Amino acid sequence: FFESQWGRRQGRLVAMSAPAKPQSAYMHYVTSVRSSVALEFPELEFFELANVLSERWKYMAASEKAQYKDLAKKDRARYRQELEQYQTLTAAGTRPKSERPHRDSDEDLDPVSDLDSLNSELDSDEEEVVPLDELDEEVDSDEAPA
Repeated sequence: FFESQWGRRQGRLVAMSAPAKPQSAYMHYVTSVRSSVALEFPELEFFELANVLSERWKYMAASEKAQYKDLAKKDRARYRQELEQYQTLTAAGTRPKSERPHRDSDEDLDPVSDLDSLNSELDSDEEEVVPLDELDEEVDSDEAPA
């Protein structure tokens, strides 16, 4: 498949149209609060900001965490539904639209012949190659006499 249709997730090649994994409750919390905490502590580096966020999460009341846990639960349900649809499409042999290669015709691409045609176009556009010795002589003769 084409490079643009595939991405890396956790070191593995995964189709870009595959559903995104669900976020945890903590990640929903971090996503919603990070910008305000960064404004509150502008001098903190990324890892220090992460420490502040994790400390706040650690000591947060269960009632406050409940909203983020609900978001995580909804996200897991979304993921299961999208994964089921994705697996149905891939099992049927049809790929989701975003995975289909973009080309003008339905014929298969032949990378070798495409490369050959590209090389022949480049060869026809090339200028005459001048050996380095002759190039040096031309530069010397173009200089103004001292």
